[in-house]
Amino acid sequence: MDFCEYLETINAEDRPYLVLTRNGSTIACGGLIIDTKSGQARLAWGMVDRALHRQGLGTLLTEARLTLARATASVTEVGLETSQHTHGFYEGFGFVALEVTPDGLAPGLDRWEMVLRLS
Repeated sequence: MDFCEYLETINAEDRPYLVLTRNGSTIACGGLIIDTKSGQARLAWGMVDRALHRQGLGTLLTEARLTLARATASVTEVGLETSQHTHGFYEGFGFVALEVTPDGLAPGLDRWEMVLRLS
């Protein structure tokens, strides 16, 4: 599913999407897909304006989405898919790698499937 298609399918109850703005411009955004039946939520389409990296926006966005996941009683874990370039960022929140697929996202871009078990 591409980004535009994802945005067209958003339902605020099970797919909240957060958008951070500054002076009327979008500077960061990210979603959470909640599946109450399976007890899993997934971080989706998180991004921060490249010019604003290392200013805490990604941390703020990730913490907000994890707070939403924890507030959903049936959610016991949060999953995500990322690359070798950002897996360390998510490890800082306690996510662990389940599987790494070389070139799994694109040539030279490895796919890291990660999970955080909520307690």
